[in-house]
Amino acid sequence: MIPIYTRYLMTTGYGVLEIMDSTVTVIALFWGLRISSAVVRFYYEYDEEKEKQEVISTALIAIFITAIFLVIISQCISDKVSYLIFDTPYYEKYFKIAFVTLALSLICGVPESSLIAGKRSMFYTCINVFVFVSYLSLNIFFVVFAKKGILGILYSSLITKSAYTIFLCFWFLVNHKVSFSFNKLKNMIKYGLPLLPASIGMFILNYSDRFILQKLTTSAEVGIYALGYKLAFMLAFLVIEPVKRILDPQMFDISRESNGRDTMSKMFTYLVLILVFCGLGLASFAKPAINIMATPAFYPAVKAIPFILLGYILMGASTFFQSALMITKRTHYIGLSVILAAITNPIFNLLLIPKYGAMGAAYSTAISFLSMLVIVYYFSQKSYHIDCEWSRILKIVTCGLFLFFLDQIIAAEKTFVSIIYKLFLLGSFPILLYFLNFFTGEEMHSIRVTASRWRRRFRILGDRSENILKEL
Repeated sequence: MIPIYTRYLMTTGYGVLEIMDSTVTVIALFWGLRISSAVVRFYYEYDEEKEKQEVISTALIAIFITAIFLVIISQCISDKVSYLIFDTPYYEKYFKIAFVTLALSLICGVPESSLIAGKRSMFYTCINVFVFVSYLSLNIFFVVFAKKGILGILYSSLITKSAYTIFLCFWFLVNHKVSFSFNKLKNMIKYGLPLLPASIGMFILNYSDRFILQKLTTSAEVGIYALGYKLAFMLAFLVIEPVKRILDPQMFDISRESNGRDTMSKMFTYLVLILVFCGLGLASFAKPAINIMATPAFYPAVKAIPFILLGYILMGASTFFQSALMITKRTHYIGLSVILAAITNPIFNLLLIPKYGAMGAAYSTAISFLSMLVIVYYFSQKSYHIDCEWSRILKIVTCGLFLFFLDQIIAAEKTFVSIIYKLFLLGSFPILLYFLNFFTGEEMHSIRVTASRWRRRFRILGDRSENILKEL
């Protein structure tokens, strides 16, 4: 939707939408009490189906009651929220719609968790794809054809979320017996509340810059920065999160092996290699992507992307040491490192944004995630020491920085030529590492074996294609 949003909302409208989304996110952190996240955990506490259903129905009843209170309170204070954030009550109606949508999201979160816990992945995927298509269709209708702007996006979200919540609740009532347990609710709240500090810390790290930008600059500046942030966030969404899901269970198994620490040292090197390579790719193609997707008013967003990407590379590295802390069950250090890093973020934002605007927010993001990496590395090394391959990591960082600066210095004017040039630079990354003697003998052997296997597969595929052509 970015090409549509940037053309029909402009920088100011896009900034307002980003701030509203961030506001709803922070309220959701507190209001939901992380009950939905506790459903999956306590679902597996019990063997009897009756007990499992009671966990889900208890959570649903509790969330439904809190959602009603959220709707009532929000309708009374939406004008004050609008004035607090935007210094005008103009967006009162916008916030009223957004808060009702949030209440519906909290309610449908419990049936969603029950589908995940019950391993109903196909059903879950199908209904979410349908909702996704419906939301996009309504968005296009309200924004492009009805010319409703931000209100159109809010209407789309409200309509689809209402239908989705009604459907899920109806499915739940048909397939589950409703009951309530104060004891189970107490246990779920006890489980969910300690997760709040780390969640709040991550929210501050990821979103506080938008609010400070809004207060110290303009909504247009927020909109430009938000677009750059979204493109850089792809590193977290497409790389860091999937890798972390694979990494965590692997590290628990590897830690039990005699040479587990050596294996994890190599794993960290490979993680840095993946992060730097993907970060370099996103930084290189950011300008062509924004030129294609957005209007000229959004082009300044390109400048902030490399620094935000640097921040997320550092965050990705810190998740490795967080996993190491989980091995020793000293998870309180994870929350402490996030909170300490979160404290630095608003401080640097307040110092840098008045002078540098959106770039100041980007600098602050990189500094804050660097502080988180340093803190979590310190705690993890005290708990579970890993000798990192710093010489190899230095070679990765050196190659990445060299190619990045080369890309910045030599810029092709035509988009097609620019893309070819950037692909050439990315392809040079492993070649440079090879000449720096980065790869070990064992790794080179694995690369040769893998290359030989793929050549064999392509040869077989080519022979089959040739035979088919002859038969035709």
